[in-house]
This record gives sequence, C-alpha cells and structure tokens, in this order.
Amino acid sequence: MIVYITGTLISVLFAYISSHIENTDSLEISAKRMSKKIFAILSVLPLLLIMAFRHGVGTDFFSYSQIFLYGSEHVEVGYAFLNNLLHHFTNDYHSIFIVSAVIICGCYFYVIYKESVNPVYSVLMFVLCRDYFIAMNGMRQYISTAIVMLAIPYVKRKEWVKAAVIFAIAFMFHRSVIVFLFMFLLYLVDINPMVGAVMFFGTLIFSNTVLRLILPILQRFGFYTDYFSFNSIFRNVDSTFNWMYTLIFLCFFIILAYEYKNVKQSKELKLMYSAVLTSLLIMSLSSVLPLMSQRLTWHMNSLLILYSPLAVKSIHDKRISKILEFAILIAFALVTIPLIINGNQDVLPYQSIWSS
Repeated sequence: MIVYITGTLISVLFAYISSHIENTDSLEISAKRMSKKIFAILSVLPLLLIMAFRHGVGTDFFSYSQIFLYGSEHVEVGYAFLNNLLHHFTNDYHSIFIVSAVIICGCYFYVIYKESVNPVYSVLMFVLCRDYFIAMNGMRQYISTAIVMLAIPYVKRKEWVKAAVIFAIAFMFHRSVIVFLFMFLLYLVDINPMVGAVMFFGTLIFSNTVLRLILPILQRFGFYTDYFSFNSIFRNVDSTFNWMYTLIFLCFFIILAYEYKNVKQSKELKLMYSAVLTSLLIMSLSSVLPLMSQRLTWHMNSLLILYSPLAVKSIHDKRISKILEFAILIAFALVTIPLIINGNQDVLPYQSIWSS
C-alpha cells in the first residue's frame, strides 16, 4: 500500500497548494493563475503515473493486454478503435494502460478542479471511495465514466447537444454508462426525499416484480447481457444484499434530505442527490440481479467525488458539517483499505513495468 499512500499524499499536497496559492500576497495575479494551473497539473501526476506504468496490477490486466495484442469482438467500438490506433505506433501492450490512465486521471482531475469547491477533499474521495483502484480493473468502464464527467457542466447549463455528443463517445467505451441517462432523468424531475425513500424501499420489497419489468429493457440495450447469461433465471446466485455500500449511500441520502431546500436550489447538489438515489435503487435490486450488476453504482461515485464537499459545506450547523466532513472520509477508508489489502481488484502487490 505504500506506493498508493505516497502517491495520494503527494497529489493531495499539490492539490492543496493549487487551491490556496491565491492567498499568497507575494505573487502577482498572473503568477498566481499560472502557479495554480502548474500545481493542479502536478497533483494529477503521482496517481496517473502509478496507474499508467503498472504491470500485472488489476484483475483484468492480462485480459486487456490480450485484447491489445490479438483483438476481441466483445469490446465496444471506441475501445477497439483506441487499441487499433495505438497499434500504428507500438506493439507494446503497456501503451493501452498508459493512455487509459491519462484519460481516466486527466478527466477526473480536470472536472474536480472545475466543479469541486474543495479539490483536496475530492482527490481524497477519488482514492478512498475505491474509484482509483477499481479503474485499474474495470478500465473500459472507467474510461466511459471519466468521459461522461466532461458532460456534467453542459448538463448543468442544459446544453444538451454538447452533453449528448460526449455521452455518445462514452457509450462507445462501455455500454453500462447508459445508467447516467436514468440519473439525468431523475435530475430533471423533482423527486423529494419522501418519494425517493418510498421508491427505494418499494423496490427493495418488490425487487422480483421490478426485475421482471426492467429486464426486457436491460436486454434490449445489451445492458450487462453477458453477466445476466451466467444465470438462466437472471438472479444473483447467492441472493446477497450489499448492506455495506447501501448504508453508505443511505447516509448520503439522509444528509441531502436533511438539507433538501439547498439541494433544490443547487444544480450540483441535485446531481449528487440523483446519483445517490440511482445507486440506492440499483442496490435495492442487488439480491435479484447478478452480482456484477452492482458495478453500475461505480459510475455514480463520480458525483460523490465532485460534490461531497459542497454537500457537507451546505449544512448550516458547522459542527455537524465538520464532523461529517471527516466521518465520510473515515467511513470510506474503513471500507476501502481492508478490501484492497484483502485482494479486491488485485492491485496489491504493486509492480511497475520496470520491476516486473
């Protein structure tokens, strides 16, 4: 874990300097602006380089290397195009991991600095909510998530054509990104917390009925068809319910419900609220959907990364705000660190292309 801890701390340090450089009285305005950008770029590099120059790190690392070397008819057209493009320059499969890291970390950090009221907090969330580690396994899915994040400012401004173009590009890398359409629909509809709670608990109680209603839609869009085909009755074999992450999303739901007046007045908080509600509805079906369908909630973490600092800041009671600020990070750390140490995503032990 030492390489990840070191990379995270260096990224956080540079993010802090970038966020606070404007408070430096000794610098001219132009120098402050330039320094802010330089340190923002520097904050991306540690985590980007760790992700880019890895070898054998991530559950599907060698699957992706085989796709690069020999191709696959089972990958989306965008990802296939990216592999073919790189083939014109090199036959080294590490190139796909380098480019993917640039896309994922580049897009995440770009939108963090554009949207987050506290980039330092958002960088910590990027690592602690497991997105950074999962991206080393679910690479195609996280390329698509990273690209969709670029559309968020356009969604806020209702510039639908630009948002649709970005979404279409993201869809070409992983079809599961279509879950964002449902999230954006919830964003456009005013669903108060009481209705949201009824939707969650109703879906939880009547999950089998809900599944029968949505399954044709999932199959129609080729939505996780491969995962569904593992089980002929389209059920999670273990019938497990993921209480751990459901409780985390419930806590976010309660925080946003507590300050729902602020949520209604803030496009950012309403986006986060929609993402949390989407995740809860997915988790409420986790006992009947295949286990891998819980990957859909990974997409929604991007909104938590961007807007958790704003959600905490919007709470009027500053004592509660400060407690929640630390509690959220601690909660994710207590969940993520043991998972990673126990082999989740297969990112330990870390090996670089030079140490392999």
